[in-house]
Amino acid sequence: HAAGNQKTLTGLHDYTSWFIVLDNHLNFKYPPLNFGSFSTRTYSAIIENNNKKQFVLVVFDPSDSSESKFLLLSQNMKILKEEIIPHKHTGWFGLFKSNNKLYIVDTFNNNFIKIYNQNFTLLDSLKINDPQTGFIMNKDFNLDGKDELVFASGGELLITDLRLNILAKTIVDPAIYDYSFIQNGKDKAPYLSIQYADKNVVYALQGSFIFKYLLPTVFAICVMVFLLFLGTHKFISKVMMLFTTFMIFINKNDSALLFLKPNGKIIAFNKQFYRITTTRNIKKGKHYADLLKNNKVIKSAIDYSFNKNIETKKDLSFYKDGKPFKGNIHIIPYKSFLGFTYAYFVKVVDQTKEILNERINVWTHTAQKIAHELKTPIGSLNLNLSALKKRINEDKLNNTKEVLDDINTMEGEIIRLKNLTSSFLKITNLEKINIQSYTLGEVLINSLQKFESYFKADVKLKIDETINDKTILVDKNQMVELLQIIIENAIDALEGKGKIEIFANPHSTNYIELIVKDFGKGIPSNNIDNLFDPYFTTKRDGTGLGLAFAKKIIEDNNGKIKIESTVGKGTTVILLIPSTPKLKEGFSL
Repeated sequence: HAAGNQKTLTGLHDYTSWFIVLDNHLNFKYPPLNFGSFSTRTYSAIIENNNKKQFVLVVFDPSDSSESKFLLLSQNMKILKEEIIPHKHTGWFGLFKSNNKLYIVDTFNNNFIKIYNQNFTLLDSLKINDPQTGFIMNKDFNLDGKDELVFASGGELLITDLRLNILAKTIVDPAIYDYSFIQNGKDKAPYLSIQYADKNVVYALQGSFIFKYLLPTVFAICVMVFLLFLGTHKFISKVMMLFTTFMIFINKNDSALLFLKPNGKIIAFNKQFYRITTTRNIKKGKHYADLLKNNKVIKSAIDYSFNKNIETKKDLSFYKDGKPFKGNIHIIPYKSFLGFTYAYFVKVVDQTKEILNERINVWTHTAQKIAHELKTPIGSLNLNLSALKKRINEDKLNNTKEVLDDINTMEGEIIRLKNLTSSFLKITNLEKINIQSYTLGEVLINSLQKFESYFKADVKLKIDETINDKTILVDKNQMVELLQIIIENAIDALEGKGKIEIFANPHSTNYIELIVKDFGKGIPSNNIDNLFDPYFTTKRDGTGLGLAFAKKIIEDNNGKIKIESTVGKGTTVILLIPSTPKLKEGFSL
């Protein structure tokens, strides 16, 4: 073999590789195209693009193993497109058609099999262990209408789809001589035959039922699992609902119990719910909103828990049949292990008796303290009266100055008794509250009139202008008394000179936060917790009942009071006052 020896020959010669197209008479249809050395490997195919035939060439020159070329030629052998494919080792190319589409297989690239389309666009790649992997053939081995690709990689035989997904692989003897496929009759999958020097081995590609129907199988399993969970969820939910219903009926405490479906319809309830809600038309299957039309406090708490789907605990305060009700409500969503809420459990606890008993204890203690406080001025009056009688008898009113001193002392004690009884009567004999809607500015103006002389002197008053726009729900007369107590304490703290600020903030949709701040001497931290105790006072002439009275007023008006103070900087009184029109009958704090 002397290929490549005669370099000076013209025309067709064996020093280079040629691409030749002949007609039916073996004449040159187009001028021959030469490329590469005589040892160049070439792979070619004819494609049709826009109804024009074109040629695809894959060229690999072993004398320059760093790259290969993909060439697209026109019918007259002109190069339309050229793609350089770099690589680092030898390998194999393969051109094949599947469903009238041309594919190029490249095994030259660093332990990767790559597949391109006829436009030289990379479609997919597959990482392999052996760089000396070869493309064997393409064939529809499982009769699915799509070709499979066969590769020999070291000691393995790989079969992939056109996207290089591995469908099957097996260990084979690497000393392979040749490959072929065996047609197995009409409508039967062909076999793959591997020839060795001393034997032939035939393989058949058998599809797995699970793999073939993988997506439908996975979908069916998911549906079955979902149905199983759903059935289990419904069963457990039903058992829990029956158990809770049973517990409601055997429950003998004073709590009102209500069991609701997620749509708000009643499952079960106990007789205590009649008493607390004053509702007589309670029936299973009715919506709780219909049941609680006349009790917006309980309804709003249940609404909140339903809307947020969360456990809710709130204090309750409203009037029932003209009498005050104090208690709390606890709403628990019952959820399955899947997180679905299948019911709501509502428990309303009546604490009115406990609160009244607590108040009785407080006022019993207060009465005892009042009796103790009254002993001192009464004893003083008795002594002074006895002394006055004696002087009248002995001196026959000659020493009038001493008599007048005794009389003044008695008058002082009488005034003290009057103040004590007046303050006590304020707390114990409050009239029934009459809650209505007022502007905060209107109530505040009535409270400030009493102190105009101070504000015209050295006490400066700063009021937030937005107070006039805020509406509160209170007993006006009681709220005026409350504010007068707080403002009077602030003026006393300033000792005649300083500044007081009054402003309001929206605390929530249900409340207004009114703040009265003075810049006086402040209150020691060890006294803060005792400020609302009856008869606790730091003033020389104080009764210790003012803030106790203030606390009772704000609580009777369904609000709260808090005091913060720093010695040398001043005191801040924070009032939480109801403001929501929907809660005229009372509301939870």
